[in-house]
Amino acid sequence: MYKEAKIALGGGCHWCTEAVFQALKGVANVSQGFIASTNENQTFSEAVVVHFNPEAISLQTLIKIHLYTHKSTSAHAMRDKYRSAVYYFSDIQKAKIENILQMLQADFENTIITQVLPFSMF
Repeated sequence: MYKEAKIALGGGCHWCTEAVFQALKGVANVSQGFIASTNENQTFSEAVVVHFNPEAISLQTLIKIHLYTHKSTSAHAMRDKYRSAVYYFSDIQKAKIENILQMLQADFENTIITQVLPFSMF
């Protein structure tokens, strides 16, 4: 029996994002809705919470798919509604996410603008 993990992702329409992650082997459940973080990111933005089996699909794979399935290098006019973010649930997860994003930056010509933010409310 594995210990289920979760990560929250925002970047585009939550229905479209939900469909991408529901199709992945190792993903147990995806909830779409609106997520708030803290401070200047305390407003709600469209996002999903992905529950997954880390033995079947890695956090790195989920983040890589997330970066490639929304405009993760574009600060377009709809960023208030579609905040490009990976929301973490622990300080350990935050450090892992930051390392993954730093490593994946080499795959992109432009700078990744995706923020690493604490999960506050769904």
